[in-house]
Amino acid sequence: MTDRDIDVEAAVQKVLQAQTGRVTADDPVSTAAFRRELLSQVIDQWLLFQAAERAGIGVTDADVAADMPRMLGQYGLDPTALQQRVLAAGITAAEFQAWSRRQVSNGRYLQSPAAQSLTGGLSADPDRVAAALQQTADVVLYLGGRAVRPARQGAPAPELSLPALDGSTLTLSDLQGKPVVLNFWATWCGPCKIEMPLFIHAYDSHKDRLAMIGVNVQEQAGPVQAFVGQYGITFPVVLDADGQVSTIYQVRALPTTVFIAADGTVSAMHRGAILSRPDLQPYLDRILGTATSWLPPLDGWLRVAGL
Repeated sequence: MTDRDIDVEAAVQKVLQAQTGRVTADDPVSTAAFRRELLSQVIDQWLLFQAAERAGIGVTDADVAADMPRMLGQYGLDPTALQQRVLAAGITAAEFQAWSRRQVSNGRYLQSPAAQSLTGGLSADPDRVAAALQQTADVVLYLGGRAVRPARQGAPAPELSLPALDGSTLTLSDLQGKPVVLNFWATWCGPCKIEMPLFIHAYDSHKDRLAMIGVNVQEQAGPVQAFVGQYGITFPVVLDADGQVSTIYQVRALPTTVFIAADGTVSAMHRGAILSRPDLQPYLDRILGTATSWLPPLDGWLRVAGL
C-alpha cells in the first residue's frame, strides 16, 4: 500500500462523515491526525482483501453493483453519488472502483468460514479478523519514497531518529540493550495531560534501567518546551514534526504508548490514556523483567495534573 491508498480512503471518509453531520477540519494538524487514524484502517482493509483472494473469493462488477447500495444505505448515499463527490476531491474513477471492489470482497470474506475460523468460529468482526491476520502479515508502507514496516507487537521496533528539544538528535538504536517506553502526545491532548505525571514518576523511579522518550506529534518547539516546563517532564522529548514516525508506529489516537523490550522488540502498544499505576505496572514489569513497587505520591500527582 502507498500514501495514495490513504488519499482515497480520506476522500471517501470525508464524504461519509459529512453525510452524518461530521465535519473534518482542513488545517494541517487536523488533516495529519485524520490520516493517522485512517492508516490502520487502510492496512486492515488490505489484509482482509488479500486474505479474500487467498480464500478464492472473487468479486465481479455485478457483485459490486449488487452489494454497494446496501453497504452505503446507512449513509443515505448511492454509489453513483459517492463516486461523483469522491472524484471531485481528485480521486480517479479507477481508484474508486478498486476501493469499491475491496469493500465488497472484504464484506464477503468476513462472512466466510475462512474468516470465522480466525476468531474461533465467532462472528467475524473485521477488527478481530484483521488483528489475527496481522500476526503473520508482512506489511510494508511506502512513505516519502522509502519502504518501512510499521510497528507490530513481537516484531523489532522501527528505527526512530528525531530532534530533541535540547538540539541533539535522539536515535532509538542508541538505546539498544535497555527497555524503552515511547509516549506519543500533544500539548492540546487532554488525556495526555492527565497521564503525564504518572509517566514522569515511573521514569524517575526506573531511569537507571529504563529509557523513556516523549514523542510530540506535529507541534512547534515553543509550545512543547512550555508544556515540558509546566509539567516538569524529566525524560527526553523529541519532535515528530512531519508525523512520519507516528505513522510508522500506527498512532491512531493520542496518547499512544509503545513498550519496547531490551532486545528491541515491541512488547506492547497501548492506545489511549493510562490513568493509574495498576494499568501501567504490567507493561513495565514485562519489559523490565521483574516486578516493581512504586506508587506516585498522591497529593503531588493530583496537583501536577491540575485536578
